[in-house]
Amino acid sequence: MTLDRARMLAMIALRLALGASYLNHSVYMIVSGVTGGSEDHIAGFHLMLAGIFETLAALLFLIPRTVQVGAVLLCLNLGIAFIIHAFRLGEALDMLVVLTGIVAVALDDRARRRSPPASG
Repeated sequence: MTLDRARMLAMIALRLALGASYLNHSVYMIVSGVTGGSEDHIAGFHLMLAGIFETLAALLFLIPRTVQVGAVLLCLNLGIAFIIHAFRLGEALDMLVVLTGIVAVALDDRARRRSPPASG
């Protein structure tokens, strides 16, 4: 296996792991918002809306043709969440790790699309 192929497979695995994890979390947020995971109805509605946005972004991130759009939406969402949760250091650091992975996948995808296919 060539180095380029190994890198491509590693990035696909990273994209699938990040996307599936994010999708799982976002569906949980929707269910929590709908079923009243929060006693505050406004907070429940917020959870549901945020979950729907995250679900859409994660699905776009998982589809090869829409990785870039999904990555931008996930980064936007993570940036807002990072600001909101900055005072909870553990959560903020977890978001930073996920954000780094999403940016790495998006940059690799962009570079692969711009470079000519390897011959041989």
